[in-house]
Amino acid sequence: MSSVALLPEAPRETGRTGPLWRVDFADREKTSFYLSPATAEVVTRRSGVWRLFDFFWRLHVMDWNDGEDFNHPLIIITTALTLSIVVSGFILLWICSNGCGSAPAWAPGSPLRQGRRRSSFASTALSLVTEAR
Repeated sequence: MSSVALLPEAPRETGRTGPLWRVDFADREKTSFYLSPATAEVVTRRSGVWRLFDFFWRLHVMDWNDGEDFNHPLIIITTALTLSIVVSGFILLWICSNGCGSAPAWAPGSPLRQGRRRSSFASTALSLVTEAR
């Protein structure tokens, strides 16, 4: 043991409130035990590895206060965008499974072109492409 101290208020890393005893150890991980002053029970223990993990957890969930709230607006926006991309992908998959791969949309005999009137620009562009061949 390197030090023992009675803390009037529990540190944030313990997730507790009220007074706690803190016992620090002189090991390479800088381990700390937090004990209840009423029961002498080990309430929680923390080490350098845990503190490093906690830092990266807070970055991951974007909650820099206590690491408990993962409903950050940026995560919600990213989730909504990802869901819309997935849904549009399924819609495109369904559309293409019904004849999208049979002929290109610009081809004269394409099922996607049948029944549609071609604009003058499209007619001119298509005639230029076919003349170039």
